[in-house]
This record gives sequence, structure tokens and C-alpha cells, in this order.
Amino acid sequence: MSKLIEEFEIFILTYNRAEMLKTAIESCLEQSIAGISITILDNASTDHTAKIVSAFNNPNVHYCPSPTNIGGYGNFLRSQELCTKEYVLIFHDDDQLHPKYVESAYHYLEKYPDTNLVASNSLTIPAQSKPNHSTALSQSIQKLDRTHFAASLYVKNKIAFCSAVYRKKALKSLDFNGLEKQFGKWGDRPILIEAVGSGSAIVFTGAYVFTGRHEAQDTHQAKTQPPHTIWLNREKFFKDILGDNTFSYPGLCFCIMNHRRLKSGFKRRIAKGIDFETYMNDAFSMSAASKKSWKMAWLTPRIVQNIFNYYSKRHLEKHFSV
Repeated sequence: MSKLIEEFEIFILTYNRAEMLKTAIESCLEQSIAGISITILDNASTDHTAKIVSAFNNPNVHYCPSPTNIGGYGNFLRSQELCTKEYVLIFHDDDQLHPKYVESAYHYLEKYPDTNLVASNSLTIPAQSKPNHSTALSQSIQKLDRTHFAASLYVKNKIAFCSAVYRKKALKSLDFNGLEKQFGKWGDRPILIEAVGSGSAIVFTGAYVFTGRHEAQDTHQAKTQPPHTIWLNREKFFKDILGDNTFSYPGLCFCIMNHRRLKSGFKRRIAKGIDFETYMNDAFSMSAASKKSWKMAWLTPRIVQNIFNYYSKRHLEKHFSV
């Protein structure tokens, strides 16, 4: 038996997406190393999810339904409680994996014992469509500490939350209840950063994950948008890590992108019913913005931000590639 099979497991979180789940499971079963344990954490689906899973008739595919809907974070908690192997991939029911992803992630987790997390860039495709696996993948691999990993997430990127492979001790250390309270549905980036902790993150700049685009995605659901303070908590989280020192790369990332992130949050990420002036007053009082980062808005129009994004990619490649 391969050592990878003994040390690696996949959890797929799902709710009422039976047909999409079928595609996600198939992509996990098509990994270059066969025999990986795949557990379906069904959040009390009311569709034919159970039939889809049983139809695989595969001893490596396990079905674990919840008697009630415990929410997204509740399902994360279940994966945290149920995981037993050294490396854990928590996957989503509407996404797909490149066949080489698990093998590649495992290689770097074994090579660098201080690595607590592996994540990959992604391509967005229509849900359930067939990805093009023949496309040449970027060979650039970056090994980042917590601060620079946060900086890479803050600048424009395609790192997929569903690509995260956690070292078990890092996953077990996460306070999902606290993260839910602080960040609500926008806790994906904080979860990844907290998992890195005092160790490092490996980032694949190639797209080893294909995220499914469809109308039922929670990102697009206005009815689930949280209060504005949740988004501001997220911005404060990044400010506390990156700072606003423009003579440092992390601080420069925050100052250049903070204005754009705040405006994007106001337009698309929060519940309606608050004016922009009140929103910004709260941003300053909560330290989700600084006078320096707000002044930088006038010096960093969209074209400057796009140039900085290019610089950021080159900076990380030059100093953190392995």
C-alpha cells in the first residue's frame, strides 16, 4: 500500500447538489494515486445525494450524513473531529481536482515538515463541465510564511479555498466557532491564514483545481450577506498582519489594495441598509483602514493596482520559489 494512502484523506462537504457532487467525487477518484479515503459529509440533503454516493459502490467512498443541517462551519467542524490521517483535503461539492493534485501536494508536505498548508490557484469553469487537464501547468511553487501568504491572498489572486490540504495538527488547531462568529461567510481567507500559523504554506501557481460556476453559489446570494462589521473584521484581520508600512512589501500590499477591498465589500459583500459614510467611519474606528491606506487610494487607480499585481507576482516568484 502506498504511504500516501495511509496518510491522506479527503472530505467533501455537500448539501443538495447531488449531480455536482457526483462530478466532484469522480475527480477525487481519478487521482494519480488510487485508493485514497473519500468521506462525504452530507449536511442533511433532501435530494438524491445518498443514491449518488451509493451508486459508486467503492470501498474508499464513505457516506456520513448529518441528521440536521448544521451549516457550513458545522460541516467543517465535523471534518476536524473525524479526520485521523496526517494530511486532510476539505473539498467542495461543486469543484473538481486535477488528477495530479493530491500526489503533488503530498510531495511538498513530506518534503517540508514546517509546511502546515498546501493550496493551489484555480480556474473557474461552468459547474460539471469537463476541465482541460492537458493544459500545461505552471511549475512555479512558492513557500510562504504567514505574513507573505496573507499578502498574496490580499492582492488579486486565484487561490482556491477548496484546494487547501491541511496538516492534521494545523486543522485541529483551528477555532471554527470563533472564526464563524468573527468572519461569517467571509472566513475562507482567515481560515487558510490561521492554518499556516508559525509554519509555512506551499502555493501552486498553476491551476490544480477547477471551481464550478453556477447560480446556487452562496457567494452570489444577497440573502446570506452578513452585516458590514463582518467584512470590516476581515479587513482588520489583514491590516493586523500586513500593517501599513509602505516600505515593506506586506504593508504596501495593504495600502494599495485596502481602498478597493473596502469599496468592493460595501457594494457586494454586505447586507444592504447602511450608507457609505457610516460604513467608512466604522472602518476607521475598527482599524479596518488607516489614514495612510485611504490616502493611497488617490495614488493607486485601477491601472496602478494592475501593475502592482504584476509586480507582486514577480516579487513572490523571485524571493519565495522552491
